[in-house]
Amino acid sequence: MKILHFADLHIRGSHLPEIKKCVDFMVETAISEQPDLIINSGDTFHSNAVQLDSEAARYAMDVHKRLADIAPVSVIIGTKSHDGEAAVAFRHINSKYPIHVTSDAPEQLFLFQGELFTHDSFHAPGGKPPEPDAIISAFPAPTKKFFQTDVGILDTEKQIAQGITAIFAGFGVVAKGFACPHILNFHFNISGAFLGETQQLTGLDIECSKDQIAMGQFTVACGGHIHKQQKIGENIFFAGSTQNNTFGEMDPKGFYIHGTEDYDSAGAAAGSDFIPTPTQSMIKIDDIDWRERINHDDYALRYPPEVFKNSRVRLRIKIFIDEQESMDKARIQKFFSDLNVEFTPDYILMPRDNVRSQRIQDLDNLADKIDENAKVLEEEVPEGIREIAERLEAGDAEELVREVGAL
Repeated sequence: MKILHFADLHIRGSHLPEIKKCVDFMVETAISEQPDLIINSGDTFHSNAVQLDSEAARYAMDVHKRLADIAPVSVIIGTKSHDGEAAVAFRHINSKYPIHVTSDAPEQLFLFQGELFTHDSFHAPGGKPPEPDAIISAFPAPTKKFFQTDVGILDTEKQIAQGITAIFAGFGVVAKGFACPHILNFHFNISGAFLGETQQLTGLDIECSKDQIAMGQFTVACGGHIHKQQKIGENIFFAGSTQNNTFGEMDPKGFYIHGTEDYDSAGAAAGSDFIPTPTQSMIKIDDIDWRERINHDDYALRYPPEVFKNSRVRLRIKIFIDEQESMDKARIQKFFSDLNVEFTPDYILMPRDNVRSQRIQDLDNLADKIDENAKVLEEEVPEGIREIAERLEAGDAEELVREVGAL
């Protein structure tokens, strides 16, 4: 069978045109490829405060309607601070195929003749269930609250690991009774995964290992939460996000199409293709310092012009407050306009006194500090002060005190 796997759409109003460009490309690819199953691995929304009557929410509903007219869709809730419970509304979309949303706890779904069944509805009491077309083990973003017990935090961490392992083992036992692909849809971190340059995970993130996932005997594991697309081990895939979301992201963005008709020697799905979307690069140049008349063309030296193609650029420039009027901002704008690049300037205005104070602190001896301070204040150093400073640093303080006391 053929599986379309995506994650981390982070749909929101502030970035909607770029999101639409990339996600619509994914939907068009799905129409062309006609997958048998569609996996959404969480973080559909960027904020749990999204309003369901907003343009962003309406677009998310429309996307899932178009996808569910192609094939059944398994959706899991991602990080609570992003998804909240908004994606639960997808259950009510009127589409050709079902959309199943897993929100609170892990569960297994059984794909049979274009329908998705839960374990209880598929396993009728007293009867042998039919052979499903696929089994989807759905594991939404785990929270410590879900695994919370009355014991201390260290024991809780151990119990979380044990609990996750037990869930995967249980998934594997159930799936072993059927001769069909077993697919994991998950939203959490995996040990050894590479983060994107701009993504940071908090200390509250629960991390699983490849060995724990292996307990489930999955044909393919489809993951979300990590924004950098990658393959881990034989059959664990992070789709990454479908578009660049913040300045500094430069790696490819897109989605996967997994094929389960081919298996390698370990029994894992061998045919998995990453499909990049036409997202804009979001280049961040933030270390340009124009104080003291440093090279004003420094931004042009960071990258060759072809790197700027189809990109947005944020240029962060440090400059003294009293020099900002002398900047040739029009020339900077022209440089990027000639490349047809969307350019966002960010001028950081620095008080000159702060810089001079730092320069004084960086000097090695008291006499030089006195000279530099006099330059800042545009004053003359009184005669004899340098000699006194040198004697102080040489350890003649007591002698100086006696001399001053005798005056």
